[in-house]
Amino acid sequence: MSKKCTAIAKNSGRRCRVAAMKDRDTCFFHSLDDPAVAELHRAGCSNGGKALKSTANLEPELLKTLCKPPETPQQVVAMLSRVCSAVASTGSMSPRSASTLAYCSGQLIRAMEAAELSDRLQVLEERFGSGERVIEVE
Repeated sequence: MSKKCTAIAKNSGRRCRVAAMKDRDTCFFHSLDDPAVAELHRAGCSNGGKALKSTANLEPELLKTLCKPPETPQQVVAMLSRVCSAVASTGSMSPRSASTLAYCSGQLIRAMEAAELSDRLQVLEERFGSGERVIEVE
């Protein structure tokens, strides 16, 4: 069983329940008064922030594909296939960006389906009338 941190929380007065660092009596966060640990903490925070803000280094061919908006559900499927490949095999796109594209693609397909249904309804209304029933009263 690992040794627990000996620090006491200021606000609750309870002992920290996190495992202590190797060769220390305190956990990582309660060891920040040590300059070496503080530097590791700063580097970790900096790298974490950069990772969240960085944009994917997209391959030129994938970038060309993504810049041209898909116009049919089949083109959306083809684009998502390339996105999946970019995430899984080449790592040229972050999973977060791929997830956003997948969500937007789903919304795009729904909009395409709604537009198609609207067009079909308009054709039917032109052919057979608006569907209003006229009741003649004698």
